[in-house]
Amino acid sequence: MCLMDVMMASHTSQFSEDGKYFACISVDGKLKIWDTISNSFEQEFTPDFHLTSPCTCLHFISSETANKKKKRRKSESNLCPNIVLGTTSGQLLIYSISKGNLEYTIISDTSLQVNCLSSANQNIVYTGCEQNIFVWSLHNRKLVDKWKGGNEKITAILAIPNTDKILTASKNIKLWDTQLKQVLRTFTGHSSDVMFLYYISPNSRGDSYFVTGSKGDRLLNCWNISENSSNKNAVASFLMEDIVQNISVNIAADGSTNMAATVRNGIVHLYRHTLNGKCNKPLKPKTTVQVVSDTGVSNELVTPIKIVGAVYRDDEALCIGHGTDVVLTFENIILNYNKKIQLLLRKDPRTVSLSKEEQVSKVYTPIVNDDVHYLIAQTSTFTSTTKRKNVGQVEVPMEKRLENLMLNKPDGSSKVPRVDNMAQLLVQGLHSKDKSILRSVLWKRDETVIRNTIKKVAHPVTCSVNSGTGDIYSRKNFIVSYRLFMA
Repeated sequence: MCLMDVMMASHTSQFSEDGKYFACISVDGKLKIWDTISNSFEQEFTPDFHLTSPCTCLHFISSETANKKKKRRKSESNLCPNIVLGTTSGQLLIYSISKGNLEYTIISDTSLQVNCLSSANQNIVYTGCEQNIFVWSLHNRKLVDKWKGGNEKITAILAIPNTDKILTASKNIKLWDTQLKQVLRTFTGHSSDVMFLYYISPNSRGDSYFVTGSKGDRLLNCWNISENSSNKNAVASFLMEDIVQNISVNIAADGSTNMAATVRNGIVHLYRHTLNGKCNKPLKPKTTVQVVSDTGVSNELVTPIKIVGAVYRDDEALCIGHGTDVVLTFENIILNYNKKIQLLLRKDPRTVSLSKEEQVSKVYTPIVNDDVHYLIAQTSTFTSTTKRKNVGQVEVPMEKRLENLMLNKPDGSSKVPRVDNMAQLLVQGLHSKDKSILRSVLWKRDETVIRNTIKKVAHPVTCSVNSGTGDIYSRKNFIVSYRLFMA
Protein backbone atom coordinates (compact mmCIF):
# COMPACT_ATOMS: atom_id res chain seq x y z
CA MET A 1 0.00 0.00 0.00
CA CYS A 2 1.25 3.46 -0.85
CA LEU A 3 0.29 6.94 0.17
CA MET A 4 -2.08 7.23 -2.74
CA ASP A 5 -4.16 4.31 -1.46
CA VAL A 6 -4.35 5.85 1.99
CA MET A 7 -5.47 9.18 0.57
CA MET A 8 -8.37 7.41 -1.08
CA ALA A 9 -9.89 6.66 2.31
CA SER A 10 -12.36 9.43 3.14
CA HIS A 11 -11.38 9.60 6.82
CA THR A 12 -7.61 9.85 6.36
CA SER A 13 -7.51 12.79 3.94
CA GLN A 14 -9.44 16.05 3.85
CA PHE A 15 -9.43 19.63 2.61
CA SER A 16 -9.91 22.42 5.10
CA GLU A 17 -13.23 24.28 4.97
CA ASP A 18 -11.76 27.16 2.97
CA GLY A 19 -9.81 24.78 0.74
CA LYS A 20 -6.44 26.28 1.64
CA TYR A 21 -4.98 23.20 3.29
CA PHE A 22 -4.97 19.53 2.41
CA ALA A 23 -4.01 16.96 5.06
CA CYS A 24 -3.61 13.20 5.02
CA ILE A 25 -2.34 10.37 7.21
CA SER A 26 0.24 8.21 5.45
CA VAL A 27 0.71 4.49 5.93
CA ASP A 28 3.67 5.05 8.26
CA GLY A 29 1.50 7.09 10.66
CA LYS A 30 2.70 10.56 9.63
CA LEU A 31 0.44 13.57 9.29
CA LYS A 32 1.28 15.50 6.10
CA ILE A 33 -0.07 18.95 5.28
CA TRP A 34 0.04 20.89 1.99
CA ASP A 35 -0.80 24.50 1.21
CA THR A 36 -3.00 24.24 -1.89
CA ILE A 37 -2.84 27.95 -2.72
CA SER A 38 0.96 28.21 -2.83
CA ASN A 39 1.28 24.57 -3.97
CA SER A 40 3.84 23.76 -1.27
CA PHE A 41 4.40 20.99 1.24
CA GLU A 42 4.00 22.69 4.61
CA GLN A 43 4.39 20.29 7.53
CA GLU A 44 4.97 16.70 8.55
CA PHE A 45 4.22 15.40 12.02
CA THR A 46 4.85 11.97 13.55
CA PRO A 47 3.17 11.23 16.91
CA ASP A 48 5.41 9.67 19.54
CA PHE A 49 3.19 6.59 19.74
CA HIS A 50 2.40 6.25 16.02
CA LEU A 51 3.53 2.61 16.03
CA THR A 52 1.65 1.43 19.12
CA SER A 53 -1.39 3.67 18.65
CA PRO A 54 -1.50 4.98 15.07
CA CYS A 55 -3.88 7.67 13.86
CA THR A 56 -6.99 6.40 12.11
CA CYS A 57 -8.85 9.55 10.95
CA LEU A 58 -8.64 13.34 10.85
CA HIS A 59 -10.95 16.34 10.74
CA PHE A 60 -10.33 20.09 10.32
CA ILE A 61 -11.74 22.45 12.94
CA SER A 62 -11.38 26.16 13.56
CA SER A 63 -8.58 27.30 15.87
CA GLU A 64 -10.87 29.82 17.58
CA THR A 65 -11.43 27.48 20.52
CA ALA A 66 -7.72 26.86 21.02
CA ASN A 67 -7.04 30.61 21.08
CA LYS A 68 -10.11 31.50 23.12
CA LYS A 69 -8.16 32.69 26.15
CA LYS A 70 -5.71 34.67 24.06
CA LYS A 71 -6.23 38.00 22.38
CA ARG A 72 -7.48 37.74 18.86
CA ARG A 73 -5.03 38.73 16.20
CA LYS A 74 -5.59 41.10 13.30
CA SER A 75 -8.38 39.05 11.76
CA GLU A 76 -9.85 35.60 12.16
CA SER A 77 -8.99 34.82 8.55
CA ASN A 78 -5.31 34.83 9.48
CA LEU A 79 -5.83 32.01 11.99
CA CYS A 80 -4.76 28.59 10.78
CA PRO A 81 -7.22 25.75 11.46
CA ASN A 82 -6.50 22.90 13.82
CA ILE A 83 -6.72 19.21 13.01
CA VAL A 84 -8.38 16.61 15.24
CA LEU A 85 -6.76 13.18 14.97
CA GLY A 86 -8.40 9.94 16.10
CA THR A 87 -6.30 6.98 17.23
CA THR A 88 -6.68 3.24 17.71
CA SER A 89 -6.43 3.64 21.51
CA GLY A 90 -9.44 5.96 21.79
CA GLN A 91 -7.50 9.21 22.23
CA LEU A 92 -8.06 12.51 20.46
CA LEU A 93 -5.05 14.56 19.38
CA ILE A 94 -5.47 18.27 18.64
CA TYR A 95 -2.78 19.40 16.20
CA SER A 96 -2.04 23.09 15.63
CA ILE A 97 -0.88 24.05 12.14
CA SER A 98 0.27 27.48 13.32
CA LYS A 99 2.52 25.92 16.01
CA GLY A 100 3.48 22.85 14.00
CA ASN A 101 2.91 20.58 17.00
CA LEU A 102 0.26 19.02 19.23
CA GLU A 103 -1.93 21.52 21.06
CA TYR A 104 -3.20 18.97 23.59
CA THR A 105 -4.48 15.40 23.96
CA ILE A 106 -7.85 14.16 25.24
CA ILE A 107 -7.91 10.70 26.81
CA SER A 108 -11.13 8.72 27.11
CA ASP A 109 -11.98 6.06 29.69
CA THR A 110 -12.10 3.37 26.99
CA SER A 111 -9.65 1.97 24.46
CA LEU A 112 -12.06 1.75 21.53
CA GLN A 113 -10.73 2.77 18.14
CA VAL A 114 -11.92 6.09 16.73
CA ASN A 115 -13.27 5.36 13.25
CA CYS A 116 -14.70 8.73 12.12
CA LEU A 117 -14.95 12.37 13.22
CA SER A 118 -17.26 15.37 12.84
CA SER A 119 -17.63 18.70 14.63
CA ALA A 120 -20.92 20.45 15.35
CA ASN A 121 -19.35 23.75 16.38
CA GLN A 122 -16.00 24.98 17.62
CA ASN A 123 -16.32 23.06 20.88
CA ILE A 124 -18.10 19.72 20.38
CA VAL A 125 -16.67 16.81 18.39
CA TYR A 126 -18.58 13.60 17.66
CA THR A 127 -16.80 10.33 16.94
CA GLY A 128 -17.84 6.85 16.00
CA CYS A 129 -16.02 4.24 18.10
CA GLU A 130 -17.06 0.74 17.06
CA GLN A 131 -20.83 0.66 17.83
CA ASN A 132 -20.70 3.69 20.15
CA ILE A 133 -21.12 7.43 19.70
CA PHE A 134 -18.74 9.60 21.73
CA VAL A 135 -19.17 13.30 22.44
CA TRP A 136 -16.03 15.30 23.24
CA SER A 137 -15.68 18.80 24.66
CA LEU A 138 -12.61 20.64 23.38
CA HIS A 139 -13.09 23.45 25.88
CA ASN A 140 -13.11 21.11 28.89
CA ARG A 141 -10.74 18.68 27.16
CA LYS A 142 -12.63 15.55 28.15
CA LEU A 143 -15.21 13.02 27.01
CA VAL A 144 -18.62 14.36 28.09
CA ASP A 145 -21.11 11.80 26.77
CA LYS A 146 -21.49 8.48 24.96
CA TRP A 147 -24.17 6.00 23.96
CA LYS A 148 -24.55 2.91 21.81
CA GLY A 149 -25.53 3.55 18.21
CA GLY A 150 -26.65 0.04 17.28
CA ASN A 151 -25.24 -3.41 16.62
CA GLU A 152 -23.16 -2.46 13.58
CA LYS A 153 -19.85 -0.69 13.46
CA ILE A 154 -20.21 3.03 12.80
CA THR A 155 -18.20 3.85 9.67
CA ALA A 156 -19.18 7.52 9.14
CA ILE A 157 -20.60 10.35 11.26
CA LEU A 158 -21.85 13.85 10.45
CA ALA A 159 -22.96 16.66 12.77
CA ILE A 160 -25.67 18.79 11.19
CA PRO A 161 -24.78 22.49 11.62
CA ASN A 162 -26.86 24.68 13.94
CA THR A 163 -28.90 21.74 15.24
CA ASP A 164 -28.78 19.07 17.93
CA LYS A 165 -28.88 16.31 15.34
CA ILE A 166 -26.23 13.99 13.93
CA LEU A 167 -26.11 11.31 11.27
CA THR A 168 -24.38 7.97 11.76
CA ALA A 169 -23.88 5.36 9.07
CA SER A 170 -22.95 1.75 8.58
CA LYS A 171 -24.97 0.20 5.75
CA ASN A 172 -27.96 2.23 6.85
CA ILE A 173 -27.98 5.88 7.87
CA LYS A 174 -29.58 7.02 11.11
CA LEU A 175 -30.64 10.52 12.11
CA TRP A 176 -30.18 11.09 15.87
CA ASP A 177 -31.45 13.58 18.41
CA THR A 178 -28.35 14.12 20.56
CA GLN A 179 -30.33 15.46 23.51
CA LEU A 180 -32.76 12.53 23.69
CA LYS A 181 -30.29 9.99 22.19
CA GLN A 182 -33.09 8.67 19.99
CA VAL A 183 -33.22 7.71 16.30
CA LEU A 184 -35.53 10.06 14.42
CA ARG A 185 -35.27 8.55 10.93
CA THR A 186 -33.49 5.73 9.12
CA PHE A 187 -32.35 5.90 5.49
CA THR A 188 -31.67 2.77 3.42
CA GLY A 189 -30.23 2.25 -0.03
CA HIS A 190 -26.54 1.23 0.11
CA SER A 191 -25.39 -2.37 -0.24
CA SER A 192 -22.09 -1.85 1.63
CA ASP A 193 -20.72 0.28 4.44
CA VAL A 194 -21.05 4.03 3.96
CA MET A 195 -17.59 5.68 4.02
CA PHE A 196 -18.51 9.38 4.07
CA LEU A 197 -21.38 11.79 4.68
CA TYR A 198 -21.53 15.31 3.23
CA TYR A 199 -24.03 17.99 4.23
CA ILE A 200 -25.61 20.35 1.67
CA SER A 201 -26.97 23.59 3.10
CA PRO A 202 -30.63 24.54 2.52
CA ASN A 203 -31.59 25.85 -0.91
CA SER A 204 -34.04 28.65 -1.74
CA ARG A 205 -36.96 26.40 -0.81
CA GLY A 206 -35.50 25.71 2.62
CA ASP A 207 -34.73 22.04 1.97
CA SER A 208 -31.45 20.58 3.24
CA TYR A 209 -29.75 17.45 1.93
CA PHE A 210 -26.84 15.16 2.57
CA VAL A 211 -24.81 13.00 0.19
CA THR A 212 -23.45 9.54 0.94
CA GLY A 213 -20.95 7.23 -0.70
CA SER A 214 -20.10 3.63 0.16
CA LYS A 215 -17.04 1.51 -0.38
CA GLY A 216 -18.79 -0.93 -2.74
CA ASP A 217 -21.23 1.17 -4.79
CA ARG A 218 -20.50 3.19 -7.89
CA LEU A 219 -23.25 5.60 -6.93
CA LEU A 220 -23.61 8.73 -4.87
CA ASN A 221 -26.97 9.02 -3.13
CA CYS A 222 -28.58 12.29 -2.10
CA TRP A 223 -31.15 12.38 0.71
CA ASN A 224 -33.64 15.01 1.84
CA ILE A 225 -33.21 15.71 5.53
CA SER A 226 -35.75 18.49 5.92
CA GLU A 227 -38.28 18.21 8.73
CA ASN A 228 -41.21 18.44 6.33
CA SER A 229 -39.92 15.48 4.31
CA SER A 230 -40.73 11.91 5.28
CA ASN A 231 -39.00 10.24 2.33
CA LYS A 232 -36.56 7.56 3.51
CA ASN A 233 -35.19 6.81 0.05
CA ALA A 234 -32.66 8.78 -1.95
CA VAL A 235 -34.08 11.65 -3.98
CA ALA A 236 -31.23 11.58 -6.48
CA SER A 237 -28.38 9.28 -7.49
CA PHE A 238 -25.20 10.17 -9.34
CA LEU A 239 -23.61 7.53 -11.56
CA MET A 240 -19.84 7.08 -11.97
CA GLU A 241 -17.45 4.50 -13.37
CA ASP A 242 -15.66 3.58 -10.12
CA ILE A 243 -16.03 3.74 -6.35
CA VAL A 244 -16.23 7.30 -5.09
CA GLN A 245 -13.61 8.42 -2.57
CA ASN A 246 -14.36 12.06 -1.72
CA ILE A 247 -16.57 14.89 -2.94
CA SER A 248 -16.81 18.67 -2.94
CA VAL A 249 -20.09 20.59 -3.28
CA ASN A 250 -20.69 24.15 -4.46
CA ILE A 251 -24.05 25.94 -4.58
CA ALA A 252 -24.12 28.19 -7.63
CA ALA A 253 -25.71 31.63 -7.74
CA ASP A 254 -28.69 30.27 -9.69
CA GLY A 255 -29.41 27.70 -6.99
CA SER A 256 -28.04 24.68 -8.85
CA THR A 257 -25.77 22.24 -7.05
CA ASN A 258 -22.31 21.60 -8.45
CA MET A 259 -20.57 18.47 -7.23
CA ALA A 260 -17.07 17.15 -7.93
CA ALA A 261 -16.56 13.48 -7.09
CA THR A 262 -13.08 11.95 -7.07
CA VAL A 263 -13.15 8.22 -7.76
CA ARG A 264 -10.71 5.45 -7.01
CA ASN A 265 -9.05 5.30 -10.43
CA GLY A 266 -7.91 8.93 -10.06
CA ILE A 267 -10.32 11.00 -12.15
CA VAL A 268 -12.93 13.61 -11.18
CA HIS A 269 -16.57 13.54 -12.30
CA LEU A 270 -18.44 16.84 -12.24
CA TYR A 271 -22.21 17.09 -11.90
CA ARG A 272 -24.59 20.04 -12.17
CA HIS A 273 -28.14 19.53 -10.94
CA THR A 274 -30.90 21.48 -9.22
CA LEU A 275 -32.21 19.51 -6.26
CA ASN A 276 -35.98 19.76 -6.56
CA GLY A 277 -37.95 16.60 -6.08
CA LYS A 278 -37.10 12.99 -6.83
CA CYS A 279 -35.09 11.87 -9.87
CA ASN A 280 -36.07 8.47 -11.29
CA LYS A 281 -32.83 7.83 -13.20
CA PRO A 282 -29.24 8.13 -12.01
CA LEU A 283 -27.58 11.35 -13.18
CA LYS A 284 -24.51 11.14 -15.40
CA PRO A 285 -21.56 13.56 -15.09
CA LYS A 286 -21.59 16.72 -17.17
CA THR A 287 -17.84 16.52 -17.67
CA THR A 288 -14.87 14.50 -16.46
CA VAL A 289 -11.41 15.80 -15.56
CA GLN A 290 -8.38 13.58 -16.06
CA VAL A 291 -4.63 14.26 -15.81
CA VAL A 292 -2.17 12.39 -18.04
CA SER A 293 1.50 12.58 -18.97
CA ASP A 294 3.08 12.23 -22.39
CA THR A 295 5.86 9.64 -22.49
CA GLY A 296 7.40 11.23 -25.58
CA VAL A 297 7.26 7.96 -27.53
CA SER A 298 4.81 8.04 -30.40
CA ASN A 299 4.06 4.32 -30.20
CA GLU A 300 3.15 4.44 -26.51
CA LEU A 301 -0.06 5.68 -24.96
CA VAL A 302 -0.20 8.48 -22.40
CA THR A 303 0.25 7.59 -18.74
CA PRO A 304 -2.57 8.55 -16.34
CA ILE A 305 -1.73 10.59 -13.23
CA LYS A 306 -4.02 10.06 -10.26
CA ILE A 307 -6.07 12.89 -8.83
CA VAL A 308 -6.25 12.39 -5.06
CA GLY A 309 -8.78 15.11 -4.27
CA ALA A 310 -10.63 18.14 -5.56
CA VAL A 311 -12.28 21.18 -3.97
CA TYR A 312 -14.26 24.04 -5.50
CA ARG A 313 -12.78 27.55 -5.47
CA ASP A 314 -15.93 29.04 -6.99
CA ASP A 315 -18.64 28.10 -9.51
CA GLU A 316 -16.22 27.72 -12.42
CA ALA A 317 -12.85 27.01 -10.75
CA LEU A 318 -11.72 23.74 -9.21
CA CYS A 319 -8.54 22.96 -7.28
CA ILE A 320 -7.21 19.47 -7.92
CA GLY A 321 -4.35 17.62 -6.25
CA HIS A 322 -2.55 15.07 -8.42
CA GLY A 323 0.71 13.17 -8.41
CA THR A 324 2.47 10.56 -6.31
CA ASP A 325 3.36 10.13 -2.65
CA VAL A 326 6.69 11.87 -3.37
CA VAL A 327 5.49 14.73 -5.58
CA LEU A 328 1.95 16.03 -5.00
CA THR A 329 0.88 19.06 -7.04
CA PHE A 330 -2.13 21.35 -6.53
CA GLU A 331 -3.44 23.60 -9.25
CA ASN A 332 -6.60 25.53 -10.13
CA ILE A 333 -8.40 24.74 -13.38
CA ILE A 334 -11.27 26.48 -15.16
CA LEU A 335 -14.19 24.13 -15.78
CA ASN A 336 -15.82 23.75 -19.16
CA TYR A 337 -19.09 21.85 -18.92
CA ASN A 338 -19.46 21.83 -22.72
CA LYS A 339 -16.66 19.26 -23.03
CA LYS A 340 -17.37 15.67 -22.13
CA ILE A 341 -13.77 15.06 -21.04
CA GLN A 342 -11.22 17.65 -19.97
CA LEU A 343 -7.78 16.13 -20.47
CA LEU A 344 -4.88 17.88 -18.75
CA LEU A 345 -1.36 17.14 -20.02
CA ARG A 346 1.23 17.39 -17.26
CA LYS A 347 4.74 16.10 -16.57
CA ASP A 348 4.92 12.69 -14.98
CA PRO A 349 5.96 13.28 -11.32
CA ARG A 350 7.87 10.01 -11.33
CA THR A 351 10.22 11.27 -14.04
CA VAL A 352 10.34 14.97 -13.25
CA SER A 353 13.93 16.07 -12.57
CA LEU A 354 15.14 19.43 -11.40
CA SER A 355 16.97 21.70 -13.77
CA LYS A 356 20.73 22.03 -13.47
CA GLU A 357 20.36 25.29 -11.60
CA GLU A 358 17.96 23.70 -9.08
CA GLN A 359 19.91 20.50 -8.52
CA VAL A 360 21.79 20.32 -5.25
CA SER A 361 25.05 18.39 -5.43
CA LYS A 362 26.86 16.93 -2.47
CA VAL A 363 30.23 17.13 -4.29
CA TYR A 364 32.07 20.40 -3.80
CA THR A 365 34.89 21.43 -6.17
CA PRO A 366 37.64 23.45 -4.47
CA ILE A 367 38.23 26.97 -5.74
CA VAL A 368 41.76 27.26 -7.16
CA ASN A 369 43.35 30.66 -7.75
CA ASP A 370 46.82 32.18 -8.03
CA ASP A 371 47.40 32.05 -4.27
CA VAL A 372 47.36 28.26 -4.07
CA HIS A 373 50.64 26.55 -3.04
CA TYR A 374 51.56 22.96 -3.83
CA LEU A 375 53.46 20.85 -1.29
CA ILE A 376 56.18 18.47 -2.46
CA ALA A 377 58.63 16.27 -0.58
CA GLN A 378 61.11 19.11 -0.11
CA THR A 379 58.51 21.74 0.90
CA SER A 380 55.88 19.76 2.82
CA THR A 381 56.50 21.41 6.18
CA PHE A 382 53.91 22.58 8.62
CA THR A 383 53.32 26.30 8.51
CA SER A 384 51.56 28.62 10.85
CA THR A 385 47.75 28.90 10.57
CA THR A 386 47.76 32.62 11.26
CA LYS A 387 46.21 34.97 8.73
CA ARG A 388 49.51 36.05 7.12
CA LYS A 389 50.39 36.15 3.49
CA ASN A 390 52.52 33.30 2.16
CA VAL A 391 55.75 35.22 1.55
CA GLY A 392 59.29 33.84 1.54
CA GLN A 393 58.18 30.23 1.22
CA VAL A 394 60.80 27.59 0.34
CA GLU A 395 60.70 26.30 -3.20
CA VAL A 396 63.21 24.12 -5.04
CA PRO A 397 64.22 25.70 -8.38
CA MET A 398 64.05 23.60 -11.51
CA GLU A 399 67.83 23.88 -11.96
CA LYS A 400 68.44 22.24 -8.58
CA ARG A 401 65.96 19.48 -9.40
CA LEU A 402 67.84 18.68 -12.63
CA GLU A 403 71.22 18.69 -10.84
CA ASN A 404 69.91 16.09 -8.39
CA LEU A 405 69.40 13.77 -11.32
CA MET A 406 73.07 14.03 -12.45
CA LEU A 407 75.71 11.66 -11.02
CA ASN A 408 78.71 13.69 -12.10
CA LYS A 409 78.56 17.44 -11.65
CA PRO A 410 81.22 19.85 -12.83
CA ASP A 411 81.61 21.67 -9.53
CA GLY A 412 81.07 18.64 -7.33
CA SER A 413 79.03 20.72 -4.93
CA SER A 414 76.10 18.36 -4.80
CA LYS A 415 75.56 16.38 -1.65
CA VAL A 416 74.03 13.47 -3.54
CA PRO A 417 76.04 10.27 -2.76
CA ARG A 418 78.34 9.13 -5.60
CA VAL A 419 78.74 5.53 -6.85
CA ASP A 420 82.23 4.03 -6.09
CA ASN A 421 81.59 0.48 -7.32
CA MET A 422 79.46 -1.32 -9.86
CA ALA A 423 79.08 -4.73 -8.28
CA GLN A 424 75.29 -4.53 -7.97
CA LEU A 425 74.91 -3.40 -11.58
CA LEU A 426 77.19 -6.27 -12.68
CA VAL A 427 75.02 -8.83 -10.88
CA GLN A 428 71.92 -7.30 -12.42
CA GLY A 429 73.41 -7.56 -15.91
CA LEU A 430 74.38 -11.20 -15.38
CA HIS A 431 70.87 -12.04 -14.16
CA SER A 432 69.08 -10.36 -17.04
CA LYS A 433 71.72 -11.11 -19.68
CA ASP A 434 71.48 -7.50 -20.72
CA LYS A 435 74.50 -6.70 -22.92
CA SER A 436 74.06 -2.96 -22.57
CA ILE A 437 74.32 -3.20 -18.77
CA LEU A 438 77.35 -5.50 -18.94
CA ARG A 439 79.00 -3.20 -21.48
CA SER A 440 78.45 -0.16 -19.25
CA VAL A 441 80.16 -2.00 -16.36
CA LEU A 442 83.06 -3.60 -18.18
CA TRP A 443 83.86 -0.48 -20.20
CA LYS A 444 84.34 1.52 -17.00
CA ARG A 445 87.89 3.04 -17.02
CA ASP A 446 87.90 4.57 -13.55
CA GLU A 447 90.60 2.61 -11.66
CA THR A 448 89.00 3.35 -8.26
CA VAL A 449 85.63 2.03 -9.36
CA ILE A 450 87.28 -1.07 -10.87
CA ARG A 451 89.19 -1.84 -7.65
CA ASN A 452 86.10 -1.31 -5.45
CA THR A 453 84.01 -3.51 -7.71
CA ILE A 454 86.68 -6.29 -7.56
CA LYS A 455 86.69 -6.04 -3.75
CA LYS A 456 82.92 -6.45 -3.62
CA VAL A 457 83.04 -9.62 -5.68
CA ALA A 458 86.18 -10.99 -3.95
CA HIS A 459 84.05 -13.57 -2.12
CA PRO A 460 82.13 -16.17 -4.17
CA VAL A 461 78.71 -14.90 -5.27
CA THR A 462 76.05 -17.07 -6.91
CA CYS A 463 74.29 -15.39 -9.82
CA SER A 464 71.43 -17.27 -11.48
CA VAL A 465 72.14 -16.76 -15.14
CA ASN A 466 70.10 -19.68 -16.41
CA SER A 467 66.91 -20.98 -14.83
CA GLY A 468 67.77 -23.74 -12.38
CA THR A 469 71.56 -23.45 -12.83
CA GLY A 470 74.24 -21.05 -11.60
CA ASP A 471 77.89 -20.05 -12.16
CA ILE A 472 80.32 -19.14 -9.44
CA TYR A 473 81.99 -15.79 -9.96
CA SER A 474 85.06 -15.12 -7.93
CA ARG A 475 87.64 -12.36 -8.01
CA LYS A 476 89.77 -14.30 -10.49
CA ASN A 477 86.82 -14.99 -12.82
CA PHE A 478 85.81 -11.35 -12.78
CA ILE A 479 89.38 -10.16 -13.53
CA VAL A 480 89.66 -12.66 -16.41
CA SER A 481 86.24 -11.60 -17.79
CA TYR A 482 87.17 -7.97 -17.43
CA ARG A 483 90.51 -8.37 -19.24
CA LEU A 484 88.96 -10.44 -22.04
CA PHE A 485 86.26 -7.84 -22.50
CA MET A 486 88.75 -4.97 -22.50
CA ALA A 487 91.00 -6.82 -25.00
